[in-house]
Order: sequence, then structure tokens, then C-alpha cells
Amino acid sequence: MEETMVIIVGAGPAGLATSACLNRLSIPTLCWKERIAMLLFGRKDNYVSHFGITPRYLRSVESAIYDLDGEKWQIVVKNMATTDNVIETEVYTSRFLVVASGENSQGTIPDIDGLDSYGGEYIHSNQYENGRKFRGKDVLVVGCGNSGMEIAYDLWNWGANTSIVVRNPETSGRSPVIDVGTISKIKSEEIKVLPGMKCIRDKDIVFTNGETVQFDAIIFATGYKSTVRNWLKGSYESFDEEGMPRKSFPYHWKGRNGIYNVGFSRRGLQGISSDAQNIANDIYSNTTLICSTYRMGVSYIDDDDPLTNPLGFDVEDNSYHQVMGSSSLGAPKPL
Repeated sequence: MEETMVIIVGAGPAGLATSACLNRLSIPTLCWKERIAMLLFGRKDNYVSHFGITPRYLRSVESAIYDLDGEKWQIVVKNMATTDNVIETEVYTSRFLVVASGENSQGTIPDIDGLDSYGGEYIHSNQYENGRKFRGKDVLVVGCGNSGMEIAYDLWNWGANTSIVVRNPETSGRSPVIDVGTISKIKSEEIKVLPGMKCIRDKDIVFTNGETVQFDAIIFATGYKSTVRNWLKGSYESFDEEGMPRKSFPYHWKGRNGIYNVGFSRRGLQGISSDAQNIANDIYSNTTLICSTYRMGVSYIDDDDPLTNPLGFDVEDNSYHQVMGSSSLGAPKPL
């Protein structure tokens, strides 16, 4: 059993940012991720090296439970990075747990009549690498967000006969996407646009307009969901049934019993930066006994002894002090 001060579940942008902030305060941290990131890997690798972060990849969290008596988290992890391809079980304990797996940790595929008996190949966009193996094949991309549009264009570049499902946004409209060249291919009809799927019969896909088209493969760029509730045991007051924080912004990042979350505020990289700084400041305050009161299950900083900004950022995020009822002294205290 390995023990550390902070365990971070997730080594994407949210987990790495939090780990960097904690490392800057010399707070012992372990950071895990189930898959090795491939996109922009060199840039992320530079970030990891600069901040002295050592993520442990190919780790899958099986369970995390808080021990009330010992006041520690116990986390059970499957290690898939062994040399002999034997999956090992590892157990860790920590005083604090940071959930950085995000709201998009598992791809979702819609329940479509006949999908289970589909005669071709279907995958979620998170499994897509490139269009090499789809060259010359008829491929349908379901979803027209950024991922769907990028994949459709990549498939076309690799020589696939590409179609994309674009449903009419009758009520909510559509979020803007970054065009990588897909729209011009749609206008020239090199990429075909189809309406929503109705059902599947072997390789034949029936669409809502009555048209039936045969495809060799389907790629679902249909979004993601949080998987926190799959492995976080007994701490459901912090996350709802959808795996999202129960508290709303700006109070969302802190739960009870030393649990935190980062990257769930739907505020992009700015929100991640804010969450990471808040979490690091709060853990620092608890480990250095700056917090002097404990009211209604949340640690607060008294106004006559406010929390400093230990990270010393030039532009400090003030939402921490808004949540914690304190004000910043500006200069960091020595560790």
C-alpha cells in the first residue's frame, strides 16, 4: 500500500494543472490516467517536464472510499502497464482526493434500434485514430460537433466515402464549431449530409427522411459522460446521479472529507486554471493549519487571519476567497 498527501484521478489538462499547482507548494501528489494521450503529446510532455509532474498512465480506478475513522481516502487501482501484460491491483491512501476525470470521461453511444446486430464496425470518436483503415469504405459519422466535423474531414482525406449526420436543431440551436475544411466539402457534396438515424438493419441504415443507405462503418461523435459514480463509493453528497458536482459555481470545486473536483465547471481552460489554484490553495491551508474554523462541514479562513496566496500568481483568482469567506494578503508565505 502506497501513501501520499494528494491523489489526482485524471491526467488531462485539469489533472496536470492541479498537480502543477500542488508541486509548486511541495505537496506530495500522485496523478493517474487510464489512457496515454496521443494528440498534442509533445506539448503536454513539455508541460509535464516543466512542472515536474510524473503521471502514472494505464491506471484504471476501481474504487475510492473515505475511511471516517482514519480520515483518509483508500483508492483501489488496476495497473495495466506491467511488462508481462498481467493486470495488477494496487492500493493507495491519501488525505485528499481530487477528481479530475472531467465530465467527458466516457464516450456515449445512443440507443439505436438494430445497432447490436449491425453488420459493420462501429466505434466512438474517442477510439478513432485516423482514417487509414477506412480508405475506400463507406463511413457514416454521427454528430456534427468539433469532433464529428474533424473526423469527417480526416476520413475524406484518407479516401473514405464519407457521410455525416446533421440533425436539425429545432429548439436549442447549435454550438459553433471550428471548421477544419469540412464545410467546403459538404458544400461541394464530397461529404454527404444525412438526417437523424431511425434504425439499422444489418449494414442498411434507415434515416428519418425514409432514405436507406448502406455503410461499412459508423463513428459516433455523440458526446461523453462523467463516470465518477462508477468508482466513487459512499460520497454521493458531492456528485449527483450524472456524476456532476452537486454544488453550483463558484462553490462546485470543494466537497466534504477532503474531496475536490476540477474541470467540471464548463468554463474551459480558464475554469480549469481557477479550480486548480483554488484546490491547491485550500489543501495548502489545511496542511499548514492556516484554517482556524470549521463550520457546517466546510473549512473557512477567519477574517482576522486570512489565507495568503501561497501560489503567488500575478493575477489571482478571487473566487477562492469568495467561497471561503476570506481575503488575500497577496504575498506567499514560505513553506
